[in-house]
Amino acid sequence: MGWLTDIGNVAVGAIDRDREITKEDLIIRAENLQANQKLLVEQKKKKYDKELTDYYKEKEKFDEIEKMNALKASGGTTDRAYAAFALRNTNIGWDSLPDKEKMIQINAYDGKTINYELTGSTAEINKKAADAITLINNETSAAIKDAKGNSFLINKILRKKEKVEKDIYAAIEGQLKAADAVKMTTESVNPENVGLDVKVGGGTVGLASMSAENALRYENRFDKVHDKAFYENPQNAKDILAWIKSVKLLGQDTEAAFKFNADDTEITGVGDAGSALAETYKNLYQTLWENMNANQFAANGITRNELGGIINHNTINKEVQSILLERYENIPTGTNWSTETNRLFTAVIPLNILNKNNKMMIGSGENRKAVTLDIDKAKEWYKEFLTIAGSEIEDKFKKDKNIKSLMEVQTLLESGRGYVGAFEGFIEDKLKAEKVEQTDKEEKKTTVNVVVEDGLTGISHPDLGFTSFVQLEKNGTIEATLLKYPHLKEEYDKWKSTQ
Repeated sequence: MGWLTDIGNVAVGAIDRDREITKEDLIIRAENLQANQKLLVEQKKKKYDKELTDYYKEKEKFDEIEKMNALKASGGTTDRAYAAFALRNTNIGWDSLPDKEKMIQINAYDGKTINYELTGSTAEINKKAADAITLINNETSAAIKDAKGNSFLINKILRKKEKVEKDIYAAIEGQLKAADAVKMTTESVNPENVGLDVKVGGGTVGLASMSAENALRYENRFDKVHDKAFYENPQNAKDILAWIKSVKLLGQDTEAAFKFNADDTEITGVGDAGSALAETYKNLYQTLWENMNANQFAANGITRNELGGIINHNTINKEVQSILLERYENIPTGTNWSTETNRLFTAVIPLNILNKNNKMMIGSGENRKAVTLDIDKAKEWYKEFLTIAGSEIEDKFKKDKNIKSLMEVQTLLESGRGYVGAFEGFIEDKLKAEKVEQTDKEEKKTTVNVVVEDGLTGISHPDLGFTSFVQLEKNGTIEATLLKYPHLKEEYDKWKSTQ
């Protein structure tokens, strides 16, 4: 039995040593696997961070094309300005061309508004990154778990080859490639604004009427004064807010919108209402500034030396103020409204929706067209739309729901990033209803008229027959009748004056 005991002691010692070796080996392998995991995760993070950066650049380009196409469709920009934009975004190496060559190409431009597709979204890219990192982490955990059973002694006894340390990437390479190969969604710019004619060449006015050298000098001068007139919010905020205070836009100079110092000479703080109005002012200014182009001024006979006196902060501010005064409509927000506890939201129809000539685009496809709106009706309809659209998203906000929902809707409209199509449809419906109402009035005017029967003056109705004015007065229905058929009032007044 002694030799069996000796063998048992040796076996026990061997097993204990094998456990120590296996444990040490497991620690080393786990460390190696985790280091490999960390390296792979960092590589994937860098890869998807670059994808996000590239996506943001593409999204910016997409938004610019969407905006310029919409401006071209609504008449908010010129063919020349669009041509310069299109060439810059479609010609590789455009920035390296000599200015004179750029001018020649712009002058000769004859094309269409451009299309553009945006692939993916931040959510989709982030999901791909999360899926890849989850794959790496899961495979690492499985490899560490698998390594726990890798005993040197047992492998020898069972004549198994020792497990090769696992390559995490090799194990999941196919899955990672499959995750990357998932096709992301694509978004195109509004197809209704794509393919519109853009023709600059052949003109005899503006820059096209100048030599390339003179046109280049004119554009260089324009660029210089135009850049100088760019809106710089902090520097001009006091002037803007002082103007708001001076004109007293229905109480917008109160503490509800702005906070003033003791003698009311300086603004020390801005509330939600003031922030919204300042943002609207800024957007109006920038839209006017962006829509300026050298050809526009040259075509209007403005000389190169006159540009500086016309394109500057002062003249643009005056135009913004004029537009605000013409277009603003204040909306009380909150419940039990009072100027002490609640704010006025200033609704202003954005210029990218309704241009300076009060024209906007409605309809789709072949039926898409520009319409001119009466500004008072447009203000009323815009206020109604904002109120409806704002009420639908109020639950997004924990406090100040009324004003913050209105701010969001107007901001999205101003930037062209939302509600544009909905507002166009809203206006189209209003115009259709107005047309039906006008048709009804015309029909009433032609079927209900003033006539004389048996010496009595009254109205002839296709369904009710003849009723004299005398009888209508006796019945007490004359006022309701004239309200329903206003075209009869003039004849009624003439008759009444003879009684």
